Amino acid sequence: MQKTKKLKLAFDEKRLLDIMRKCVYDGLFITDKDGVTLFISDSYQRITGYNGAEHLGQKSATILKELGVLTDSIFEQVHHDHKPTSMMLDYLDNNKDVLATAIPIFDEDGEYMAFVCCLRDMTELSVLQEKLAKAKKKYISATAEIERLKAKKEIDKTFVAKSPSMIKLVLLAEKISGVNATVLIMGESGVGKDNYAKLIQHFSSGDKWQPFVKVSCGAIPSALLESELFGYKEGAFTGARKGGKPGAFELADTGIIFLDEVGELPLELQVKLLNVIQDREFLPLGGTVPMKMGARIIAATNKNLADAVRKGEFRQDLFYRLNVISVEIPPLRERTEDIFPLALHFLQSLNEKYKTSRIFDKAVLQKFETYAWPGNIRELNNVVERLMALSATDIIMLDQLEDYLQPDTQGFSMAQGKDMNLKDFLNRMEYERILYAHRHAKAFSEAAIQLGIDQSTLTRKMQKHKLSLRKQNNATYIHTELRDIKYD
Repeated sequence: MQKTKKLKLAFDEKRLLDIMRKCVYDGLFITDKDGVTLFISDSYQRITGYNGAEHLGQKSATILKELGVLTDSIFEQVHHDHKPTSMMLDYLDNNKDVLATAIPIFDEDGEYMAFVCCLRDMTELSVLQEKLAKAKKKYISATAEIERLKAKKEIDKTFVAKSPSMIKLVLLAEKISGVNATVLIMGESGVGKDNYAKLIQHFSSGDKWQPFVKVSCGAIPSALLESELFGYKEGAFTGARKGGKPGAFELADTGIIFLDEVGELPLELQVKLLNVIQDREFLPLGGTVPMKMGARIIAATNKNLADAVRKGEFRQDLFYRLNVISVEIPPLRERTEDIFPLALHFLQSLNEKYKTSRIFDKAVLQKFETYAWPGNIRELNNVVERLMALSATDIIMLDQLEDYLQPDTQGFSMAQGKDMNLKDFLNRMEYERILYAHRHAKAFSEAAIQLGIDQSTLTRKMQKHKLSLRKQNNATYIHTELRDIKYD
């Protein structure tokens, strides 16, 4: 058996005590059973404010208490109880809170012989805790910013916005993502209202507003719509599923319920939806106990709800409840800066899906911009998918496009104007025709020729529709409320 070598120190016990006196960070002092100081570290003075060397051989704790420097003496308690003790000491002159931990020392016969005390400056610890709290706050803030940037990167993959009007709407979605106010998204069919509702959810942090439940109010028969929204209990009606079925509001839980085509809701369901918004609870069909509603409501419509209210087709009080935050998404023809990025985005997604490498010829993208896209983003997506599927080569050429787009089609259709009176419809058609002429003309005079009117008549009609000419950087623009059209 190998013998253990005895450790030999390079210095004696006196030298070891000297090292401890200089190097121990916490204040350390040792007394005999009567309180006479035998050892005291240099850090004692840093913590207490008093020179420890002066107290060697003296009853230091008793002296400081008698001088009114120390409020309590831990020595007295340990001397009395002969038990390890911790207590807060208050050194009045330096306004420091000190945690003292004292241990009684006993000889081999169990007789109390010495007292060892360690002093720790809690004021310094408080400062360190404050610094740590600030560092933690910065870390949380930085982490939140990183998550926000990650979310933005993910959003950029699915939501394309390059035009000024859409960039403003993206900023608005980020701003309103954290509040529980109802949102009404308006815009023509196909402009991307459901994607905008999801954008609001994407900007939310963590699990807030999860899940996302969509209900197409116009696609579900009115007889079934109530059960789709509120669910039903077992036996609520003939043919009801055993055990019942949860509705959209229950499934949404604390997420988002997206009511698409909300303008198609029957009047009797409008009353029930109003009560849900006001009371934050709903009653399933056949149920007797209301259920709490924690979801956020986002509604969308391509109808003019204000006109529907005037015609008695939509409840005014519900319109006000839904229209707390209103968002109007402009049609694609009024934000042509988004056409190229959207087309490329759709093509890239299809290339990834089908493992292909199709690209657009430049002339195709130019033709995309001159088309009015009455079906908006949905139509653009469908056209790109058709071209992608039927193209015989990796380069999609202009001759493949001509069968799909009618260059002279205007952005405003008969279907979109079906609820207008004749005067408003004709004004809108005139407005759209003037915009189209400017979009395809290289000069003001050419636009007038396209319209078959003289320039003075065109000027008057532009004033009527609040259109104006604007010069900037040697270029001429037609200014509208939503965007400027630049002459070629």
